[in-house]
Amino acid sequence: MATLARRSLHSCRRLLASAQSTPPHHPSRDSQPATVATATLERPEDVFPSLAQDPPSHSQSHSQSQSHSDQTTSSTSQATQTTRSTITTISPLSDVDLVTRRNKYNNYLTQFGSTVAPHYSHRDLLFHPPDVKQVGIEALLAAEAHMGHSPSLWNPITQPYLYGIRGGIHIIDLDVTLSHLARAAEVVQGVALNDGNILFVGTRPGQKRAVVEAAKKAHAYHVFDRWVPGTITNGAQVVGHGRVRQMGVKHKNNVRQLRTGDALPQAVTPDLVIVLNPLENRNLIRECAKARVPTIGIIDTDADPRWVTYAIPANDDSLRTATLIAGVLARAAEQGRKLLLSGEGGAEGDWVQEEVLPQTQEQDRSSA
Repeated sequence: MATLARRSLHSCRRLLASAQSTPPHHPSRDSQPATVATATLERPEDVFPSLAQDPPSHSQSHSQSQSHSDQTTSSTSQATQTTRSTITTISPLSDVDLVTRRNKYNNYLTQFGSTVAPHYSHRDLLFHPPDVKQVGIEALLAAEAHMGHSPSLWNPITQPYLYGIRGGIHIIDLDVTLSHLARAAEVVQGVALNDGNILFVGTRPGQKRAVVEAAKKAHAYHVFDRWVPGTITNGAQVVGHGRVRQMGVKHKNNVRQLRTGDALPQAVTPDLVIVLNPLENRNLIRECAKARVPTIGIIDTDADPRWVTYAIPANDDSLRTATLIAGVLARAAEQGRKLLLSGEGGAEGDWVQEEVLPQTQEQDRSSA
């Protein structure tokens, strides 16, 4: 450090000597005389007074740094003690008192602001679907059930279901959709009331959860994968290689006892098929027509309403629309099952709860 200061002092003295020895600049004869301002150059010692003094020794610098660090440590400790004392004086309440005060302020602030209710939740349509009487134009409009396809894909047979064209697509009349949905719900409730087998089918990506939850609520069957051709018309050959599990509920007119999971499967012909995407399940619709099984389907503007028995004009590309319609129909089937078990239906409460009895496959075959 001392060497660096001496070098800086020598360089400044050299610059001062060179500036004093340089001759003054004389202007040319053609140019006008100019006034030259001269400045008195100060010595480096005047500019930097510390350079004129001798550099401190190593022991002196060490003692100065040690004293500076001691002062910094003492100030930090004093600030810490002040902060701790301040915190102690600011929050004298206990944890219980703080929680009580927070709850009090939260309860007080809840009376301000706006409340957004009711709001949409996708889980409500799955686990708590509305009744057909609770569904209105607003619910169908929020589910985008009115959105059709481009006029270039239009099937003219769907003309009675259309409201108009807007934005280059067909708009479905939701009044017609609501009336057809109410009719389909009444059909589903009647089939369930008469102890009929109902099948929910939805094979598009995203429809699996809606189909499964609707089948659980309606106590029905469901298919969310590819439909195997011949399941209805040739069910003995298609289903005959698997195993079936029966529930602990039986009809009092059944002679056979309930069987376990070793029972041989039997082909079951549904009494009603609900198809959420008829375009991809043409084979299923043809089999239902041959077996004289009524069908309910969501018909968009590019489909043919004559494919199904009971058409519901709506947007089949919307998962929310499919979930809403499947939930409404499942709720109608659930109401029909409740009327059946209560004895108000046509079967007069013939379903009873019975324990499943274990039975081997050989005994089952012999009894058959």
